[in-house]
Amino acid sequence: MTVRVGDKWYGEYKCEYCKKEVLREPCKAKRYRYVYCNTSCQNKHRFRVLKEKPSVEEAHQTIRDKPKTRYVSKKGYWTTTWKGRKRYEHHKIWCEEHKVDNIPKGYVIHHINCNKLDNRVENLKLMERIKHLKLHAKLNKNGKIKPTV
Repeated sequence: MTVRVGDKWYGEYKCEYCKKEVLREPCKAKRYRYVYCNTSCQNKHRFRVLKEKPSVEEAHQTIRDKPKTRYVSKKGYWTTTWKGRKRYEHHKIWCEEHKVDNIPKGYVIHHINCNKLDNRVENLKLMERIKHLKLHAKLNKNGKIKPTV
């Protein structure tokens, strides 16, 4: 319910801690996560909320138990966590197969059959970036060479 006081409109909200009815400007009430009747209730509620948070050991345990994430990125590649960073899975597979830490500078990994989700080792090939761009300029979306006119 809204109430007009002078030239301002106020909405009725409940204090998060003591559950009293409180009048607040709707724009200010929406700006914050919780509405309080005074700073005393605000401090008491914050202390209670902080007290209920899990301990550091519990938080670390949940992180360790969390399964490894693997998903398809916006660009269409399988993405995974590797060496503490999000990386394309085909980079990880190629580096592990060839026993190197990173892909050399100026090179990219090419999917031979042009299927971004096919990360078999035999489908991955290291190419210079310029040659890779030239190759894809010749290919159409199906992975076949474009007909010349």
